[in-house]
Parts: sequence; C-alpha cells; structure tokens
Amino acid sequence: MKEQLINIAEYIESLEQRIASLEKANIALQEVINNLQDQIENNENVNANANNNVDEDVDVDVVMPVEPEIPEEPEVEPETQEIPETPEEPEPQPEPQPQPQPEPQPKAEPMVGQAVTDIRKAISLGDRFLFQRELFAGKGEQMQQVLDDINSLTSLDEAISYIGQFGWNTDSTTYELFVNVLKRRFNH
Repeated sequence: MKEQLINIAEYIESLEQRIASLEKANIALQEVINNLQDQIENNENVNANANNNVDEDVDVDVVMPVEPEIPEEPEVEPETQEIPETPEEPEPQPEPQPQPQPEPQPKAEPMVGQAVTDIRKAISLGDRFLFQRELFAGKGEQMQQVLDDINSLTSLDEAISYIGQFGWNTDSTTYELFVNVLKRRFNH
C-alpha cells in the first residue's frame, strides 16, 4: 500500500512538472501571437500608407516569427523502494499549491482607422477567416459577393441596411467588428 502511495505521489509530481512546462509554452505562444498581431497591424498601416502614396516605393520586410521551443519532459519512471519491516506512519506530504492562472488579456477594441476605397483592404487576414466562418457560414464566394456589393454602395447607412438582410446577431462581437470595417470603408 505504501509503495502505491509513493508511486502515486511521484506520478502527481511528474504531472505538475508537465503542467508547469505547458504553462510556460502557453505564455511563449501568446507572446508569438501578440507579435504576429502587431506585425499584421504594422503591415496594414504600411499598406494603407503605400496606397495613399502611390509615387513612393515602400519596402516591407516580412519577419517570420520564431516558434518557441517547448522543452521535452523526461519520462519519469517510479522508483521502487523497500518497505521497512516495522510499520511507520508515512511522512505527511505537503499539499500541492495551486498554480497561478495567467490573467486573461483584454481584447483590444477594433480601431476604425484610415478610409479605404476597397473594403477588402480594411479586413485583416484573421478577420477575413472570422467573418467567413461566423457571418457567412464558411461560404467564401458569398462573402466575396457581399464585399463587392458593399464596395458599390455610397454610404455607411446603405451598407448597414444592406447587411441587415442577412439576419446576423447585431450583439455579437464579430458583427461589431464587421461594422467597424464598414466604417473604415466609408470613413466614419
């Protein structure tokens, strides 16, 4: 019985080490995601400036993110210990301390930004996938047609009226993000 308790304690300890390692990897991945988001925003700003200054040549270096190294966990094999002949009370094991949970980062409010003549230029790659998945049920061709239609409209009011036909949830974050893109298209 005591041997089983020792094996269980060692197994719990190895799980705690793995959890700590995964938390470190999660933090590293979050930093990579944040860096990618910053690069996307910077590239969008550079592209917007390049579209406004056609006569100027702008060289944009694309920086590929470095994937974080996730340390491999060594396999922990439980050691077998001899059980003493005389019965002893097991040493009390310290209770595992709960690991602090990283605080969720607040979602940045979408920025309206500079006006564009083509709504596609106002939509980041990540938002394009989000809109296609959540607003257009994965139908890329339908999304392209709607974007073409919106580009042909002349005001934000017309665009909001136009998208009203789709019955989207106007309280959703995705809908609000799409309306912010419309505002950028119509410079509001």
